[in-house]
Amino acid sequence: MKKIKILHVISSLEMGGAEITLSKLLLHRDASFEEGVVVLRKIGSIGQQLQLKGIKIYNLKMRHSYDFILAYVRLVKILKQERIDILQTWMYHADFMGALAKLLYGRFKLIWTICHGDVSMSPLKRKTYFIAKICGHFSDRWPDKIICCSEATKKSHMKFGYAANKMCVVPNGFDVSLFKIDKAAGEKIRAELGLSDDHFIIGHAGRFHPVKDHFTFIQTAALVARQYKNVRFICCGTNIDWDNVELKAWIDKEGIRGFFCLLGERFDMPEIFNACDLFVSSSIVEGFSNVIGEAMACGLICVATDNGNAKALINNPSLIVPVKNAKLLADAILYVLNKSTGQRCLLGEKNREQIVTLYSVAEMVVQYEQLYVGLVN
Repeated sequence: MKKIKILHVISSLEMGGAEITLSKLLLHRDASFEEGVVVLRKIGSIGQQLQLKGIKIYNLKMRHSYDFILAYVRLVKILKQERIDILQTWMYHADFMGALAKLLYGRFKLIWTICHGDVSMSPLKRKTYFIAKICGHFSDRWPDKIICCSEATKKSHMKFGYAANKMCVVPNGFDVSLFKIDKAAGEKIRAELGLSDDHFIIGHAGRFHPVKDHFTFIQTAALVARQYKNVRFICCGTNIDWDNVELKAWIDKEGIRGFFCLLGERFDMPEIFNACDLFVSSSIVEGFSNVIGEAMACGLICVATDNGNAKALINNPSLIVPVKNAKLLADAILYVLNKSTGQRCLLGEKNREQIVTLYSVAEMVVQYEQLYVGLVN
């Protein structure tokens, strides 16, 4: 049987939600598919890991928007060389470039992949917003299929002008053999950070970006720390470290530096999650939060702001609060803190069961593969 040949196009393969999802797809695919990746700008840490696994990666090396024409020519050249069946693009800039490539060299099926939340709520750059608007306007003609990571993403993009008849939902999936309950691994991280079993640890993960709303999280942490002196906050993500002057100033203004461990970008997130007693997402906009799913797979209770698929994923109204509201976010955290250890463990086990049952990476891969086969046939 002839292999289905797929080329993915994405802005970069630095740490991020869409990048992680693409990585999981590539690493869990069976031998029926032959795949490669084109990055517009940077190969990044995820790209380097994929290269070590033998995944072919092309870098168009776009440094700024003036490089667009040259990058476009390079992409078309790669497409002619690879003779693919499917071009799958990830996020707005790649979607736009993929559409233009199909107009010039349309010997393949085109899939757009939308991993973003509500565009109207997101602090997008003006250029990105404009590109998303153009894509929405032409979405009934350019792509053969549009894959959304959640129902919330689909609905918000339909309102933004994307063609409903082209859209379908494939939820993100999680490697439940990697993200699992492992208390020994968590105890090791606690020991490395000088934290004891007496500390109640709250985790937060995400790059330093306005959409992740670290400012509100710091305000929330201060409210919680005033009531529970044994609480500690572990924060991970790109530029989440003590060299970040702005982040450090927010923490110091609240007088809670001693409550925080800022760990930067980490590649041992299963261990980090297992060191925590609770996970918090303070994001303003999400499509489908990978970190919430990963934390739940590790048996954690999650408190989150109401965006993307958080409400459906967590499935507990007491743990969902409006965005940018430190008081209500703190109240939800205190609601969990006031439960007994046994009650928290039971809730955490139910969370893992839900991820294993509904959101495994194997199920996600099957849904993508069914879409690929259906398009090619």
